[in-house]
Amino acid sequence: MPYKFIKILNLIIVIVISNLSIIYCSNNDSKNTELLVFAPASMSDVLPEVLLNFKDPDINVIFDFGGSAILASKISNGAPANIYISAGTSTFKILESNNLLAKDPETIVKNSLILVATKEFQNLNTIYDIEKKEISRIAIANPDFAPAGEYAIEALRNLKIWNSIKDKVVFGADVRSTLNYVITENSDIAIVYASDILSTSLKPIKIIPKDSYSNIIYPATIIKNSKNQAESEKFLQHLLSESSQKIFYKYGFNPVINIESSK
Repeated sequence: MPYKFIKILNLIIVIVISNLSIIYCSNNDSKNTELLVFAPASMSDVLPEVLLNFKDPDINVIFDFGGSAILASKISNGAPANIYISAGTSTFKILESNNLLAKDPETIVKNSLILVATKEFQNLNTIYDIEKKEISRIAIANPDFAPAGEYAIEALRNLKIWNSIKDKVVFGADVRSTLNYVITENSDIAIVYASDILSTSLKPIKIIPKDSYSNIIYPATIIKNSKNQAESEKFLQHLLSESSQKIFYKYGFNPVINIESSK
């Protein structure tokens, strides 16, 4: 399938998905203040649990999960988000260019890339094994919409693999869609975040050198001119708290504070 057609098809899929966002909230209408948090799809498992430890009876937090670039675009087009969390730094450019940031982004957690595969390809020994002709489909997140795809392509380019496998690549709208290609056996392998597979039966194949791609960080910030700035800052600080960082660690993320003494 031609690369241009794949990109157009994925754009149509992403437009549909962006209007069918995964939303989780505390469902407490008695709370006085509501915060809308836009967060990457890779955090859709962990953030609801982090929210359980947020002990403010007056703040109701709602999450909107999706591809980081799609979420940034929605904010730029007027979506009333209070807080924006991204799976990388590149998606902040559109917000910065529109003067939409109330403060500099602050990294709340880190991640790493892994490879997952169907049962037939579980015994890959090196990243160069994905060049084998037996592997016909390789799933990565679409780099136009999700930083996971940017990191994956960066690694493949640095390892001198991209040109030999790019014709086998299929794009997911976000990293969770990419993971689902392998779960449903519509792709032989996929490159995803380490945190994405803990809720699945898939085993991580840790053969992507960490020095082949940039540090994967999750910056968060408050949206300028949004309501409830003080409450937004309070929730951001909660994400950096020891209790929250322990939960992030449990879900496969790398904390940004030292939790070794109290794991």
